[in-house]
Amino acid sequence: MFLNPGDTEKLPIMRNALAVTELVSAICAVFQADDTDLTEDYDKMLMRHLLEQMHAEALSIPAKITDTENTINFNRRMENAVLMKRSACYILESVTELESILPDTDKSYLDLLRTAIDAFRMEFIHWVQSIKLHTKHDDDGWGLWNQYINDRQPE
Repeated sequence: MFLNPGDTEKLPIMRNALAVTELVSAICAVFQADDTDLTEDYDKMLMRHLLEQMHAEALSIPAKITDTENTINFNRRMENAVLMKRSACYILESVTELESILPDTDKSYLDLLRTAIDAFRMEFIHWVQSIKLHTKHDDDGWGLWNQYINDRQPE
């Protein structure tokens, strides 16, 4: 059930997540290299915030995959999946925001990031379907996955 750290990196979803992380890191480096004066201009402050958040969100996705692959708790696995989806969506929203505040910027690398996130999304759809119910399911007390679990129980 549990994967060795090296085995997790071999998963297709992890390879896609790492590609997203590498692109976000590269984009952050490029934008931050252009931001040498550290002015308090609103757009630059917003850009810095977006880049910091994008980077944090991108780094969280591989961590959530590793955690998901190494736990048998169904609720935790599904919660991690939701957090990964939210992180990927936040990155996409941030890309759109960056484009609006930096209209004269070459957007080719932002398009590469969109493509990488779409590839991640497609692999995510396949991966999340592989999350199996385990014999031990603890009700989390919030009722989030109960109907889903009941629908997937073998008869």
